[in-house]
Amino acid sequence: MAERRMELADLDARHLDKLHKLENELGACVVALQPRYPLADLPPEKISQLQQAEKDLGMVLLAYKTD
Repeated sequence: MAERRMELADLDARHLDKLHKLENELGACVVALQPRYPLADLPPEKISQLQQAEKDLGMVLLAYKTD
């Protein structure tokens, strides 16, 4: 089994309230995840490349630091 890289976010009352407001505005459920490992700090051109891959694959992609 693959190692989990994300987990459900542990939200305090203030963040939970903001999330509920966002859900009401969007008319959809939102899942808050937090990384267990640091995400990569990508330059704008790499972010664009990642976003294009998301569109092409129809998935949400996350880039992690490899160091």
